[in-house]
Amino acid sequence: MEAALSVGATNGAIAALRESTPFRDVTEALLQRIAAIARPARYGAGARVYSAGEIADDLFVAVSGRVFGCEGLLLGQNQRLSSVTAAEPIEVLRINADQLVGLLESEPLERVDDAGGVAGSVVDHVDHAGSVYGRVS
Repeated sequence: MEAALSVGATNGAIAALRESTPFRDVTEALLQRIAAIARPARYGAGARVYSAGEIADDLFVAVSGRVFGCEGLLLGQNQRLSSVTAAEPIEVLRINADQLVGLLESEPLERVDDAGGVAGSVVDHVDHAGSVYGRVS
């Protein structure tokens, strides 16, 4: 089930993004832009979040709850390799990988340190679209 983010929910989305691996070192301004393209979704306990073999076009960030199963995709892989099921009621943010890459390509990004930039960190994780970042059982 998906709906648009309200203003209050946008703040929660930014907090969830900030705590997840791909977005940990991202600037506040970029987090706001990513939250703007995120779609919230809820799944009941036992519900399938996604199944092996489905097209892996979204990155999932857990806002609340836990899931069974997690995966990372190999570079160039476009299908999910495993299934993920909600262990309890879960709220996630779904971020379309193509939209995220488009955002990263169109927005100026600040470097987080001398060794690498924000874009590289996020794009490394976008290569794993379909993964659930957050609370995993």
